[in-house]
Amino acid sequence: MNDNNSIFEVTPPSLFLNDNGPSILALGFKETVVRGELARTFDGMFPDTSITYYYNPHSTNESTVAWARAVVNMVEHIVINADTANELEVFVALGSVLQSPDKVDITWIAEEHSNKGLCKLVNSYNQKMFDSWDHFAQFVKQTLTG
Repeated sequence: MNDNNSIFEVTPPSLFLNDNGPSILALGFKETVVRGELARTFDGMFPDTSITYYYNPHSTNESTVAWARAVVNMVEHIVINADTANELEVFVALGSVLQSPDKVDITWIAEEHSNKGLCKLVNSYNQKMFDSWDHFAQFVKQTLTG
């Protein structure tokens, strides 16, 4: 299968507006995970459409939180690592829901469930949380293909 899509990776402090495809903000993930598991989930679903992945290769901190805050207003989907996300990343993600609940879709990934308190809170608010990238990929495929 030959993909004709364009893949864009945007990291702080750069911003980029995607012309026609999905824009995804990854919070709390290392670059290898964004380029690996996350990219595998979406790249095959959009073989002819450009995809933009926004991520910070390091944890969001006081120097990069303004970038993350700006990006949440530009994306349709946020994927957040419930095991490693720091308080700034959680707040930025949840702030996007408060600001525009119908615009941004948030998905939580907790492969290890190492942050038990956050996982309990996410579940108590009926947020989408997945135990593995395979389950997340199945959900994305079902959602996009009906």
